[in-house]
Amino acid sequence: DCLARGVGDYTVTGSAASSSDTSGLTVTPGAIDHFTIATVGPQVAGTAFNIVITAYDFWGNVKTDYNGTPTLSGLAASPGCAACSPVVGSATASYGTPSFTLGIATVSVTAKAASGAAQITVADGTKTGASNTFNVTNSLDYGGVTVDSIATPRTAGSGFTVTVHAFDEFGNVLIGATDGSLSGLAGSLGCAGCSSFVAVTPATYTAISWTAGVGTSTVTAVRSTASATAQITAIVGGKSNTSN
Repeated sequence: DCLARGVGDYTVTGSAASSSDTSGLTVTPGAIDHFTIATVGPQVAGTAFNIVITAYDFWGNVKTDYNGTPTLSGLAASPGCAACSPVVGSATASYGTPSFTLGIATVSVTAKAASGAAQITVADGTKTGASNTFNVTNSLDYGGVTVDSIATPRTAGSGFTVTVHAFDEFGNVLIGATDGSLSGLAGSLGCAGCSSFVAVTPATYTAISWTAGVGTSTVTAVRSTASATAQITAIVGGKSNTSN
């Protein structure tokens, strides 16, 4: 009896007493045992990338005759942003269908959730494999913006901070946000008939300062309101939202 663990063509020689014989032997891979996924580097949400899957038998031979269709999973759905304007829905990752040639398949994958520890799993029944963990950064396409609640009342002429948040098209925090503006507050009435002329003065907004998708601006209102009717509008990446 012979036990071969490596695939390939072999020559087997047997001998007994003064006679011998030689026979050719071909060894094929054993049953599917596990998969590997080649190293996956950093990715960007919404941008497709390829992964390479290899099928193996128990002995570590590439299962060159594997023709199954394992499933891919593991990547989280994006968070979405219900408070954004416009509302940004959650989005699920997408995976192509593996098609193996000589035990190897190249498959397209698109992640939607930003993550510092993303991982892809491949499975055919109980036979599995997993990629390394890799980084997925947010998309650079703006999806929406939020404005934090502003405490009220404010005092005319006294600056206060307004905080906005930028999100990508999948609801991930848009780390690379750099633009945006605020508006909406009326200018003061001024007083042309006063003994000391009082000019009309506009509200002021400092440029938005961004840190990891969070922007702040110092705002100074100059016109009092009889009721809580003041409101600030933020426009970031072409997306707008208003404060309380």
